Amino acid sequence: SPLLQIPFLSERFKFLADMEANPLLRDSVECQRLVMEAMKYHLLPERRPLLQSPRTRPRKATVGALFAVGGATSIEQYCLRRDTWRQVAVMSGRRLQFGVAVLDDRLYVVGGRDGLKTLNTVECYNPRTRQWSFVASMATPRSTVGVAVLNSKLYAVGGRDGSSCLKSVECFDPHTNKWSSCAPMSKRRGGVGVATWNGFLYAIGGHDAPVYLNTVEAYDPQTNEWTQVNTYSSCLSICLTSLCVACASNSSVFCYGVILPRSSWCCLFTVLFVHYVNAGPPSF
Repeated sequence: SPLLQIPFLSERFKFLADMEANPLLRDSVECQRLVMEAMKYHLLPERRPLLQSPRTRPRKATVGALFAVGGATSIEQYCLRRDTWRQVAVMSGRRLQFGVAVLDDRLYVVGGRDGLKTLNTVECYNPRTRQWSFVASMATPRSTVGVAVLNSKLYAVGGRDGSSCLKSVECFDPHTNKWSSCAPMSKRRGGVGVATWNGFLYAIGGHDAPVYLNTVEAYDPQTNEWTQVNTYSSCLSICLTSLCVACASNSSVFCYGVILPRSSWCCLFTVLFVHYVNAGPPSF
């Protein structure tokens, strides 16, 4: 994607070497061009003024803030201009393995575990007041839950209830402070990656212990239905993961799996066309 700022990746993470060796990227002329651009940016610092592109200029979002949440009760905020972290608020209790998303400039922490039990509670952080507050609890306790925002609503997808993986899905409306049930997925998915694109919610990978999943489903909120999505066959082995994160950019959805022989990014699918009638998600 032309929006990926690969030149800004730190050399100590060795991402460039991994990307250059990745078969999915190696077979793409466009991806190789982006990797070479990043390598030149790293290896020729004296020429950086001449190597400027949209990928080497800071985003407008750098005037905002980055928050680190979880593992303890505190939340920390990173200030880019000062290159410092500071504690800004404390949650009601410790949480781990939760889902997190931003809706209406508020940070939502969904479910998770407190070290003893699986939680169905949801806390909301308001950066303007620097305070946490509880909103309505989910019907089902969920840890390793996938969370995403679509059409100004918060979705909690799959996860584990403490004994087994879940295929159920819940939707939160901040205006009514209520959760409602959505159509369940076709498979139970713990540690599922979720992303939204063009009005659809995608559930990617995950696991139904002890089976790791390489399948993808798309949810249409207009019809309240899930549809199986065909992905590039060369990606399937890479997406076998029990903890997957995903994001969308332009016409592609990217996922990252951390429980793999070697953790790696992959382009899960690229949309081949974007014009279609309201008859469900497009084929890939």
